[in-house]
Amino acid sequence: MKSTFQIVVSLVNSAIHSKPIASDIQILNFGAVLNCARRQTVDGLLADIPLHTLLLPTDRALFAQWAASIVALEKLHNTHNIEIARIANTFAMANVRYALLKGQCSASHYAVPTHRKIGDIDIYVSPNSFAKACELMRNLGYTMIEDFPIHTIYKNGEFEVELHKILQNTYWCLSKHRLLRFMTDHFDNPNITIPQIQILNTQVNILPPEVEILSHTLHIRKHFMSSGIGLRHIYDWALCWNCYKCDVDWTLLHAILGGTHAMRTFRVLYYFAIKYLDFQWSELALDGMPLSSWEKKLAQKLWQMVEETGNFGKDLEHKNISIIHNVYDLYLKRRLQAFALSHTEVTSELLHKFFQIIMGRVGAKRFMRYYSVDGRAAAASRNIEK
Repeated sequence: MKSTFQIVVSLVNSAIHSKPIASDIQILNFGAVLNCARRQTVDGLLADIPLHTLLLPTDRALFAQWAASIVALEKLHNTHNIEIARIANTFAMANVRYALLKGQCSASHYAVPTHRKIGDIDIYVSPNSFAKACELMRNLGYTMIEDFPIHTIYKNGEFEVELHKILQNTYWCLSKHRLLRFMTDHFDNPNITIPQIQILNTQVNILPPEVEILSHTLHIRKHFMSSGIGLRHIYDWALCWNCYKCDVDWTLLHAILGGTHAMRTFRVLYYFAIKYLDFQWSELALDGMPLSSWEKKLAQKLWQMVEETGNFGKDLEHKNISIIHNVYDLYLKRRLQAFALSHTEVTSELLHKFFQIIMGRVGAKRFMRYYSVDGRAAAASRNIEK
């Protein structure tokens, strides 16, 4: 008998691949399915299949309420598209070199983009254009609310924009250097043509295929190490690869995945998409090398982690466990799980945090408080729609 999580994956696979609902799903406990899909932030995708044929009479009121939320999601997409177009036009007129990340860019790979859950707006800006971009954001009515080494966050009413100075944060010094060099050569260089997608009537810059695939891979590895992975993360990755797999420069992508120690993460996600998400790819299509038994085992562990954690570790429910136990469960345990994906990155991140505590940049008490259940839950709630 399928678990609720397996049913959700099966239903979303039907929506993603435009296939009939699996014959072994005949009646739904819609409340349980909806709660699980919301934990994974894929409930919007359920609107693409005829769920009403599987409902019990007692579920019809809940179904109607959920259907109304899908209409609200579509309206939210529209307001975000209008704002993205406004920012894109402003940046283009000022010759700011930028690219839309995640969010609406990922949504463009879905059959029905407006059914992918969205949150804030992420934009990468080349170093030479960053100061100008910040000035333009202020001119557009935005206020800076936080500044981090990787990005600066601006807010204007319901819109929150992260201007990325760095594509993704990496801790291993050589990975960081190689990623910066890669971006300098393959995006920041003004001689490189930036691809675009159309949002409303505006051409919006996006990352080149190799850079976007790298960005998704590093983003998933980061959350695998820390807060947890949701299905939406992996569908974003899989649909991105499915879109670009025939056009990507594999030699270039292979080099930068290896240079940032992200190749194993890529291969595990590749097998995960084949085994669990019904993507019909050849296991030899990567570089002629078969996927190892160890990589397949890691994909199985990733499946368990996705089911356990939900999107950004939303399932933080152990309210009565000691802080020490929480720190182990929500910090060290995540790193131990991720060690097999990239031992250099995990070790570097642990040393980085230890150095911060020793130097007083992050107090030990603050660290413990943050990695308590209440602290992680608060952080997850702030980031839930990213």
